[in-house]
Amino acid sequence: MLRAVIFLLLLIHILSGCISGDSDGENADRDLSTHFENVISYTTVNIYDHDTSLFTEGLIFYKGLLFESTGSPDDIPYTQSRIGISDLQTGKFTEKVRLDKHAYFGEGIAILNDSLYQLTY
Repeated sequence: MLRAVIFLLLLIHILSGCISGDSDGENADRDLSTHFENVISYTTVNIYDHDTSLFTEGLIFYKGLLFESTGSPDDIPYTQSRIGISDLQTGKFTEKVRLDKHAYFGEGIAILNDSLYQLTY
């Protein structure tokens, strides 16, 4: 259900940007956010530190841990495609796997039967 809602919101965002005719997109984003505030309510319950050098591609909670996968865009040279565990209390990322930046770009992650899978290209 959550995936369907996220997909629908993303689709509406993309389509509204195409229809608005606003060249910089600034007014379209403002109008869209006002619309969503009326449709979906939310409350921020906590804010956590995060390593801002990570180019996050995937996040998943599993057995009380936050697993994170990162990518390595060519235009951001200090990034690496990695998989690790992020500590919500400290913001520290503990690397478990590093991909060869010249061979792979890390994307999202999923867990199935206690095994973690990462989409790469």
